[in-house]
Amino acid sequence: MKYQKFLNELSENESLVSNYLFKEAEIIQRVKPNILEDCTMSYLKRGGKKLRPAILMLCCKALGGTKSIALPVAAAVELFHT
Repeated sequence: MKYQKFLNELSENESLVSNYLFKEAEIIQRVKPNILEDCTMSYLKRGGKKLRPAILMLCCKALGGTKSIALPVAAAVELFHT
């Protein structure tokens, strides 16, 4: 497939961001009222492409950065979008 490398990169970024967010879930648990926490976690568990954080990570990579540098900011973008 013509775009397989790009699709693989999206999938890898989605996994990195999801794993980071769930590893840092104790941060989300401080959200009040509790209904916001429930909504946030429910949305994040749905999966999906997580295109916004992927674009951020790809831009960082294009400018010479690494995924480890971009990951916390990419996760924040996804959480803010949620």
